[in-house]
Amino acid sequence: MSHYSQLYKYQVRTEDCHLGTIIGTVIGSIIGNNVNDISDKMQVQANNVAIHYLRKLIIKSDSNLLHMYFSELIANTQQHAAHQSKHNSQTKVHIRYNNADKVHQLVYVEHGTALSDDEIAYIQLPLKTLDAAHSKLNNAGMGFTILQRIAELLSGNLKVELIKNGDDNLQAHSQGHSDSSLVVMLEFPQ
Repeated sequence: MSHYSQLYKYQVRTEDCHLGTIIGTVIGSIIGNNVNDISDKMQVQANNVAIHYLRKLIIKSDSNLLHMYFSELIANTQQHAAHQSKHNSQTKVHIRYNNADKVHQLVYVEHGTALSDDEIAYIQLPLKTLDAAHSKLNNAGMGFTILQRIAELLSGNLKVELIKNGDDNLQAHSQGHSDSSLVVMLEFPQ
């Protein structure tokens, strides 16, 4: 049984989760490690992807679910970065955490996406992918379904939106990048 199929009979285990360690492990397994330690922040650059995230953050949650969550997002970013490498551009990602009134918010921002609002809505449908070559692969089009299930298991919700670069809350992070930023936010109770 794949670890994704186990999500339908999964029992959530709350524990101290070291987000920096979880994200670092996922990055290492998917894109390799070329880490620049910047005090409390980490920056990883490999295979045309640069990921910035907080290193020293501990929250109460289920580390296995968070590992699967970040694995889906980072693997998807890596897959699409390979296509962007033809255009000689680097995909930049910022992972942020917000502690909002008894709610954890994990915010994943992928800058410079060329997706449209219609494409964002389409890829959130089960078994849908924009890449015909990937539609024949196992689990193709399951990414957002898996992310949604993780949100449900954590008694939370998943928000996916496309923000045009230059919008106030992303302006500082998106300068110099083309198109728009894909924002995926997981909110769940503390």
